[in-house]
Amino acid sequence: MLDQKETPSGELGAQEMKDNGTYGFDITDTFDCTIEAFEAVVDAKRAEVAKWNDRVAAYREKTDKPLPRSAYREHPAFCDLYDICALTYVGGDEEEIRDHVAITLSKVSKSDDGSLLFDGRGRDMVKAWMDAAVRTRNVASERGDIATCGAADQIAEWAGYLDCLLWEEGPVAYIPAAIAIREAQYG
Repeated sequence: MLDQKETPSGELGAQEMKDNGTYGFDITDTFDCTIEAFEAVVDAKRAEVAKWNDRVAAYREKTDKPLPRSAYREHPAFCDLYDICALTYVGGDEEEIRDHVAITLSKVSKSDDGSLLFDGRGRDMVKAWMDAAVRTRNVASERGDIATCGAADQIAEWAGYLDCLLWEEGPVAYIPAAIAIREAQYG
């Protein structure tokens, strides 16, 4: 479980970064580069996040309208999520996947205490979404409805990736994407 600080209401609040800057990910896991090279990747991702946050702040100074979905194609986690989505979104063309990732990122926000939300709700919503997709997949599988089974499986897998990237520890390869999502500002 990630280190999280308690809010005044006693609920778990904003995630705190560990000393190694990884939100609980174990960087001693197998990774295809040296620690120095990995740190360079993380530093580069944090630089992207800083640029993104500056752009969001400049946008916020001009208007209180939400960021347009097209802006999320420049989010520092966009390419990472695109790669993950391309693996799970079978049958989707490149533009559909780009739209799906931009829509997903546009649904991420932060509460007043800094906790990440998805579609205005917390982690329980994503877990419920994943559970509903798994149940749908199982029923479709029993009925022999291959198309629905496949679509529900893709949704469950995507929700699982989001849960990992937004709130949970995961494979070391996800650290840059998790940093980009967790440290970015949203509008």
